[in-house]
Amino acid sequence: MPLNSENLNLARSLDLSTTNRVLVDSISASNPLDTYRLTVSRSSDLKLSLQGLKANADIQVIQDANGNGRIDDREVLTSSALKGVGLDSINVSLAAGTYFVQAYAGDKGAMTSYSLNYSATALGNPDSADLTATRSYFGTGVIRSFYNSRGISTYQNPSSSVVAFSSTQGQPNIFLMYGAIADYYTNNYAKNLSGTNGLNGVASGLGNPTSAIYEQADGSSAMDFEGGQLVNRGGVVTPIYSKRGGDRFDLVGQGAPNGTELQWKDDYALFGRDSVGQPTGAVRRVATGWVQEFTGGRDGDTILMLKDGQQVLGGTEKYTDDLGKQIEQPKGGPYRVQGEILRLYRSLSGFDKTNGGLGFATMTSERANFKGYKAYQEFENGFVASAL
Repeated sequence: MPLNSENLNLARSLDLSTTNRVLVDSISASNPLDTYRLTVSRSSDLKLSLQGLKANADIQVIQDANGNGRIDDREVLTSSALKGVGLDSINVSLAAGTYFVQAYAGDKGAMTSYSLNYSATALGNPDSADLTATRSYFGTGVIRSFYNSRGISTYQNPSSSVVAFSSTQGQPNIFLMYGAIADYYTNNYAKNLSGTNGLNGVASGLGNPTSAIYEQADGSSAMDFEGGQLVNRGGVVTPIYSKRGGDRFDLVGQGAPNGTELQWKDDYALFGRDSVGQPTGAVRRVATGWVQEFTGGRDGDTILMLKDGQQVLGGTEKYTDDLGKQIEQPKGGPYRVQGEILRLYRSLSGFDKTNGGLGFATMTSERANFKGYKAYQEFENGFVASAL
């Protein structure tokens, strides 16, 4: 990866086409770096290759996110840096915007001509898209488009009409997600019962994306979010939570049994942090199961619990209330006990069945206007209800 020795604003322009185009140039000891600007008008797959080498040369794709005309941390999106004179190639999906391509000497003093082959193919129309802005975990809006067959999605700031980005247009506002990072961010068990290794998208504690996927110095790829970062090392994705404003989404489900932390996180996201509140500690063992306590939620205190042998089912379930309405709610996951039901549950010895307690919940969450009660929930040794 070259030093930031060239002003990106002086880059030569490349005209993109769906058909392959070829540019012939050279690098030398006195000119070790060539920079080209290209504008992607629609989300597209960009293909690049560096051919005809007589010495080691490499290639990289850059987005000048802060518009300062230089390559800064997190602005190299991807690169190909093979040793010797082998074919360096890049195939990357890009959101609409302005990007830079650099061909540079792979070894100090390398001198070679090269052929830069390039083309871009638009992704086409998405399979589905948000008609109105969706709110993230942190309450910010986003408009999403999904290219399901390609495993690609785009995330756009709805408050800005800027599509293509350049140094004079301000910050980029469309971010494209794909690959292992997209799988981890969205492949949650509520949507896909076999997809236990993923979060609940914008509803999770990461919130909305705030950067393109970029390459790090150690060769891993990463993407930044309102609430942290996802890092992909060889297909293994690791979340890093920033604890923004004291938020403790990182603690949700921590210590859950049988590798189910992500399922606890997904249920928490489905219920909503404003409703559930913040965790007071990690998941802990109590009696014949596992519990995690929360406080400060709109609905009062909450406990998420899972009895030994209860399955983490995922998805949602429907029931018909006393008013004849069909109500849909998370299916579990950990089971939720909250508010007035939780207060009554605690007063009846809670988990401790040996002292007359109700034990663990057997209904995934309370039901409103059900069986003649304002709120109703079933447990191992009975039920708790509050009157109308």
